[in-house]
Amino acid sequence: MIKWIEYENEKPKEEGNYLAYDGEHVDIAYFFMGIDEPWDLEPTSLVDEGDITHWAYINLPGEA
Repeated sequence: MIKWIEYENEKPKEEGNYLAYDGEHVDIAYFFMGIDEPWDLEPTSLVDEGDITHWAYINLPGEA
């Protein structure tokens, strides 16, 4: 099960790839620390980086 974290209440603590959700779509996004627009997605992504409401760690099968 994916544990979604509300972006407004908690930001990722380090740069890296995360699942990002904008209320309608989910995709992998890179999070940058310390900049005004911290999310970076592929140009073909349906996720609107300005509307990300939740994020989640990417856990692969067998990982804690």
